[in-house]
Amino acid sequence: MRRDYYRGLRIVHNNFNFEPGDSYETKCRKIRARVQDLKDKGYGGIVTNVMIGKDYLKDPVEFQLMREKARVCKDLNMRMWLYDEDRYPSGAAGTGTLEANPDYEARGLVMVWHVLAPGASLTQTLPHGHEKLIAAVSYQIAGDTPTDEELLSPYSRYHGDLIEFDNHTDKNLLCLAFYSKRMYEGTHAQNNVAYHRRYVDVSNPEAIAEFINNTYRPYTEAVGEFYSPSFADEGENSVIEAIFTDEPSYMGVYINDKLEAQPLHPVDESIPLYTVVNWGKNVANRFATTYGYRLEDELTALFLGHGERFCRIRHDYYQLMSDLYEQAFYAQLSDYCAQVGLNFSGHILLEDQLAYHVMFEGNFFSLLRHMHIPGIDMLTSKPQNIWDMAFTPKLARSISELYGHEHVMDEVSGFLQGATQTDIGKISLEEMYNALMQQLAFGVDIFTSYYADEDPDGSKKKIWDAVARATEAITGKRVSDTLLFYPIETMMRRRKPLYHSIEDCHEPLLREQDDNGWACMQACENAMLGAQFAMLNAQHNFTYVDANTAHHQPDGVWKNMVIGACDVTDELQMALKHLAEGGTQVIWYVPAGCELMDSDFAKLPEGAKRAATPEELLAILCPDGTLLTGDHEGIAMAESTGCILLVNKDDMDKKVCWHGEFASLTDAYDGAEVAAEKCDDCVCFSIGGFSAYILKK
Repeated sequence: MRRDYYRGLRIVHNNFNFEPGDSYETKCRKIRARVQDLKDKGYGGIVTNVMIGKDYLKDPVEFQLMREKARVCKDLNMRMWLYDEDRYPSGAAGTGTLEANPDYEARGLVMVWHVLAPGASLTQTLPHGHEKLIAAVSYQIAGDTPTDEELLSPYSRYHGDLIEFDNHTDKNLLCLAFYSKRMYEGTHAQNNVAYHRRYVDVSNPEAIAEFINNTYRPYTEAVGEFYSPSFADEGENSVIEAIFTDEPSYMGVYINDKLEAQPLHPVDESIPLYTVVNWGKNVANRFATTYGYRLEDELTALFLGHGERFCRIRHDYYQLMSDLYEQAFYAQLSDYCAQVGLNFSGHILLEDQLAYHVMFEGNFFSLLRHMHIPGIDMLTSKPQNIWDMAFTPKLARSISELYGHEHVMDEVSGFLQGATQTDIGKISLEEMYNALMQQLAFGVDIFTSYYADEDPDGSKKKIWDAVARATEAITGKRVSDTLLFYPIETMMRRRKPLYHSIEDCHEPLLREQDDNGWACMQACENAMLGAQFAMLNAQHNFTYVDANTAHHQPDGVWKNMVIGACDVTDELQMALKHLAEGGTQVIWYVPAGCELMDSDFAKLPEGAKRAATPEELLAILCPDGTLLTGDHEGIAMAESTGCILLVNKDDMDKKVCWHGEFASLTDAYDGAEVAAEKCDDCVCFSIGGFSAYILKK
């Protein structure tokens, strides 16, 4: 019997109601009671792990209990996912990965700078808490901050552990020293709500191989009888579907100042938090091999400089960091899961803003394509917030479909509303329902839930029943003829680590040097999101795409390619040439406030069109009008073969007219038929506040 793949999975860590002194048999009874209770409340399965905390991964009884959880799920026709960490972020294996080799720890590269007046000197020593000098260089500058021209001609380069800066010139001397350090203090490794815990270098394949050996292998060996070695097998043994990884990332950003958590590793508050970028074990050697020049000679460009040469170096660096992360973490875990017959899933840290991608991760297309079930983490259940954060599920759904995957997972909760132990008084049931339905419209079809279990009158079960009903109706590939560009290369080219620390940059050299880099990143992201919301409000579906994926799209599939104003790189030019030759229309979108990034329009293929307002964009995309008219703004729509899902994000009723094929209209909440008035060329109806309707064509 096929298990119900359309219901949510409850994330259950230690909360099986165990008490000290419980026997093994008592724990088994409590596991069965807990899973049965979740089934009765409308869930379709669980996401679980061995006991977190003391003796994590070291107690053989815990793996026996994991087998019991799987056995119970099999008996009750429930699904099961494995969670791969002692809380989060994944990769640490509690503390086991770094215990195997402390050198597996995450690294960063800092810049220490001074400006010396003529005749002055300075001895630069290894800062406290740092590992080694990578490079040192000085530049003659006329003022207090350098120009691009001054940064092109180093005054001197320095070698050795002790650096003597002497200014024998008649100008100021800008002195820069670059050091590697272990990234813990001030980072997400220290400042998260789980643990103050040192973290692994996600670009180091040996570190991630150790994570596989200490976590993935014991799990799969313990419960191997409860899943099939074939993805295609949905038989009775396919109880366990996937392994869930949680918020891996680089640590080269200072974030969440002094967030309280359980300390596993001591924090040295005396280590200075200099401006930093990500680093790794083999970055310099891989960079030279890949790009044909020495990164050690160009480290200044990671922190300073505005022109094309500096942008190119930054792009090469961030692209390499993305590639190293992809191969070490995502490709390895994906390959292992595929070998044993499980799906690789989970989600990445801070996926909801494009600027964060380059800081913590890299190109999401390169990373998430390795997940058999790409995932996200939606920490809010307020309907307006879900709409505002549509980028996250839309991006994950786009990657999933473009790389041939079927599903998208969301770790859903009301965390930002404080709904962790209880939802009562923090999230209304109507908000919870709408949050789930909006995300379903935006591309999610598997929900792993942290919502509280309390459900005295069965209202939450009705919500999960409705989610299952709507998911089954809309399952399959979404209808889309429009690509929207994901401009990660612009983020790579423009990002300098100045305003991405615990506080806004207070160092005058860096503040002056940033100039318009951060403004360019914001303008680029706003142009992309402006196009996104113009299409969402018009119920015109679209698919995000990066330059590499766009370059490999077959001819004749995509009618439109929308580009929010950005840097048009050589890679993007080649992709656009390929699409245009295959018949795709290229549209450059520059809404008000994003003109800073408008200069590269001339690099687009001949015949590319421009738009500056949502109305101009939609006139190009939908010359014959839109499928939905009337009070249609703020209605999320997903279309698959034979079915349309319409979700009203607002709490007020909206009168709309549907101008497409129509067979029936039902309320997703209870399956009841909804009254609709058929006119000459449309069908008119009212969508209730926070409601979701299923329209069959």
